[in-house]
Amino acid sequence: QIMRRDGLISPLGGAIDSSAPEYLQHTNIERVADLEAAHIVPFMLSKYSTMRNLLSMFAGSNLQSRLVGRSINGPSNIFCTDPITHTLFDKFIIGVEYVNQQYKLRKVVTRKAGGPFIARAQDGE
Repeated sequence: QIMRRDGLISPLGGAIDSSAPEYLQHTNIERVADLEAAHIVPFMLSKYSTMRNLLSMFAGSNLQSRLVGRSINGPSNIFCTDPITHTLFDKFIIGVEYVNQQYKLRKVVTRKAGGPFIARAQDGE
């Protein structure tokens, strides 16, 4: 369902799915991968009401209802990307910013993101 929506080229990272036609794969052979679904807001978040409340303050009150149950696994919270980008995203090494109707990968600067906040965060947050 997500690949039908986003196509065979990942909107995050630009990887080309291995099921894409050969002519498309040959345009950037080193970026061919088996695309996989990744949560934008981590699945583990559905357990933490404090974190849901905090995100709702920044992203709007309707976010609260979208972060529980089946909604957190819905298409509006999932994107397709290659396994390496997925891992970097999960480890908070990179983040995603949506600017001018385009997704941008951003490196998380550890000296700004680290410290006591990260130390207190639960696994998956």
